Amino acid sequence: MNTFVAALLPLLIVLAIFFVIYRSVRGKKSTKLKSIGWLELLIAYLCVIVPIGLFMGLGKISPVFEKVPGLNPLGTFDFLTRLALILASFYAGACLWKTSKEAVKKAKIILVALLVFNVLVVKGIYSLAIYAALARIDVSIPARAILDTLMRDITGSIVTAGVLVSWYIYLNRSRRVKEIYGALSAAQPVPSETKMIDGSVTPSREEDTKNA
Repeated sequence: MNTFVAALLPLLIVLAIFFVIYRSVRGKKSTKLKSIGWLELLIAYLCVIVPIGLFMGLGKISPVFEKVPGLNPLGTFDFLTRLALILASFYAGACLWKTSKEAVKKAKIILVALLVFNVLVVKGIYSLAIYAALARIDVSIPARAILDTLMRDITGSIVTAGVLVSWYIYLNRSRRVKEIYGALSAAQPVPSETKMIDGSVTPSREEDTKNA
């Protein structure tokens, strides 16, 4: 029983943090988000798929950082970065769901951050650091194993980059996105000074009209 509670506690903490983040986002769900479409899939991708993927990646790479000497600082960096990206991704999805201010801009920023982390950091910097650490301790790796790992990294990078770039392009070109979030930007309140200037009769003109 204690083991089950210990395993369930981190999940409950994460869900509680997600709830706090969701409640902190200002805005409300648009009536145009009722149908199931690409926009709803993007929100699910940011709020569910990305956090799960980052968490699963942590479980795969953490043992490597722990076993290879000299990579513990990199393991700490990886954990903190993944945690930040998980929270930021959920926040961006919540902003899209609640149609909050600059929701599209925030979603684009997290997509770029995910692209940099997954392609350049994980597949690039991490791989070089691991190979360099193994070389320092005179661990020989068969050339075939290196080639297989390299091909998997390249394939994974292409797939990940393709997905993230596709979502970025979708946010730029989607008519539905512009209709929902463009209308939100256009509906921002206009300052009173601007209203007076744009009005047909300003206070000074009204006074001149009366005096005339």
